[in-house]
Amino acid sequence: PTDVKVDAATGTITWKAGTDFESGIQAFLIQRDGKQIGQLPEKPTNRFGRPLFQNMSYGDTPVLPLQKFEFVDKTANPGQQYDYQVKAVNTAGLQSK
Repeated sequence: PTDVKVDAATGTITWKAGTDFESGIQAFLIQRDGKQIGQLPEKPTNRFGRPLFQNMSYGDTPVLPLQKFEFVDKTANPGQQYDYQVKAVNTAGLQSK
């Protein structure tokens, strides 16, 4: 993922991500100060194969509504600075750096 941004007032973390054409993106891991604080989606699913971040219909068309690249850190302390990182995990279990 790229362009990770944090809205300190709301604890909202957003990012951009490319496509993994070979295996597909299964999930995004959200880390704060080097420790995982969340996963999006919490439990990836897919009726037609390996679990995916964005579910697919029978014709490989994403199911609507499209998932947002967004996570809210509800445990952050207001006014405290954190170092956030977002990692992509593909359906083969490989994580981005």
